[in-house]
Amino acid sequence: SRQCRGTILRMASRRKKSLTDDLRQRILDSDLSLGQLARQTGIAKETLSRFSRGQRGLLVGNIDKLAEVLGLRLVGPEEDKKRSRKT
Repeated sequence: SRQCRGTILRMASRRKKSLTDDLRQRILDSDLSLGQLARQTGIAKETLSRFSRGQRGLLVGNIDKLAEVLGLRLVGPEEDKKRSRKT
């Protein structure tokens, strides 16, 4: 079964980065502690901690709250290309 686990890990490492992967990284890169994020969003610190470690997902409403506090918004591929040309 050890071989099976390695296969799963290799397959997971090849997948494209997801929206939640990006959100986790933004949380880790922010200047805010999980406690500060919890206070500002109303999301339990333990929920944020488990999400940050990849142990659980988040409700869409909580993703909205995090995006607002972190100053994030979802950008489609066309808008992203336009922004890249301007910089």
